Amino acid sequence: MARNLANRPALVQFAALLDGHLKGGTRPSTATGEPWKNVEFAQEVVSPREFKENFSAAVNSAQVENTVSDRSVANWRKGSSLPAAIEPILRALFGPPSSQTHSEARTALRDAFIAAQTESKSSPAVPSKIAVPPRSPAETMPALSWQIEHAWQSMGLAELIVGHPVMLNDRDAYTLRVSVSFRPTSIFTVGNRTFAAGLRSAQLEPDYHNCHPEPGTRPGEAKEHDYIAVLGGVYQFSGPKDGGDFLSGNPFGMPAEPTDPGDRDPIDDVPSTLPFANIAWDKPGTNWVELRLISEKHDLEIRPYDPSAAAVADKRKPLSKAKEKLIQHYLREIQAKQEQGKIHWARATLRGRVRK
Repeated sequence: MARNLANRPALVQFAALLDGHLKGGTRPSTATGEPWKNVEFAQEVVSPREFKENFSAAVNSAQVENTVSDRSVANWRKGSSLPAAIEPILRALFGPPSSQTHSEARTALRDAFIAAQTESKSSPAVPSKIAVPPRSPAETMPALSWQIEHAWQSMGLAELIVGHPVMLNDRDAYTLRVSVSFRPTSIFTVGNRTFAAGLRSAQLEPDYHNCHPEPGTRPGEAKEHDYIAVLGGVYQFSGPKDGGDFLSGNPFGMPAEPTDPGDRDPIDDVPSTLPFANIAWDKPGTNWVELRLISEKHDLEIRPYDPSAAAVADKRKPLSKAKEKLIQHYLREIQAKQEQGKIHWARATLRGRVRK
């Protein structure tokens, strides 16, 4: 049975990144070359069991008899399954860990794998187009009912995760928790040429029905925020950029770990999310908040990809010709949407209903 990828954005991102390397022909000796065939690549990937039990043999693939199947490679590229281990894949693509030739690409693929692995352990499959945490205590409360719906996630540079309100929220208001993360570059190919895409800035645009954000609870309102400004109700993201030109990481930051485990708040058990705003209900009944992660088209930059200068790829001169065609090709490939001149990377609606 085909896997529903709509609620697995981390898996989608890993699959897209791996597929990009295989299409681009990434090899230990070069970052671009002849595209990998599934059969060919499978013969270079040592089975996780043999890799673990016989590492010395795994160093030299010519000495290894047990490799993965081409069907496994095809499933990884489509996001139908996740590899049991990432190290054999990293070695096949980038060479031994001691090699520094592809250090940035190696780290990016490993991080994407770990995120997808964590996602698969923490989030059961749900009929949603966005990754959501496991069922929260709030969903078992007779007074409240929560549902994430009308949502989808592209496979490109930006990710949106929406969390359910938890037990500490009451009938009149709740803390909406979200996570927004950006990848500094997304690699894609057109013909025999390879390009890198990056985002200079982005916005999270909310739409409220029968509710409103409480004043002073949004990032940047109570005190100035390094990367977020709320202008006209829209969250404007200007960073982080990790020393480059493009957005990279989570503008909301990372949850702080309490020094004393006894101080841990149950709301912190919602994985990968941080407060977006406190949402107050205008009146009993059904309310919803729709979040749209978008950007202006001119904030999407397409540049030739030079693997030998990957560490400073976002500082090279951008394309000046045929840029629009490349943008359209890239947006189709990652399944992003365009509406009224804006690029839509992800969308989710959290709907809540009070039951009397």
